[in-house]
Amino acid sequence: MTTPFVNPGWYLDADGLKSSKLYIVNGIARFRLAENSEREEGKLARDNVRFTSRNMRMARLKMKKKSLRCEKSD
Repeated sequence: MTTPFVNPGWYLDADGLKSSKLYIVNGIARFRLAENSEREEGKLARDNVRFTSRNMRMARLKMKKKSLRCEKSD
C-alpha cells in the first residue's frame, strides 16, 4: 500500500536528493499512510472480534434452546 510513496523516495535517495523538501514531504506522506493503514487494520480486527463474539453467543443460545427442547420431549 505504501509503494506509491516508497518508489519516489528510493529514486530521490539514489539521485542524492535526501535533503530536498520533496523527499521530506514524501516521507511524511508515507508515514501518514502507514499510520492510517494500521489504524484501519486495528479497527477491522476489533470489528471481527465483536462479530465472532456475537456469533459465539448466538451459537450457545441455540444449543441451549435445542437442549431444553430435547429435555422437554423426553
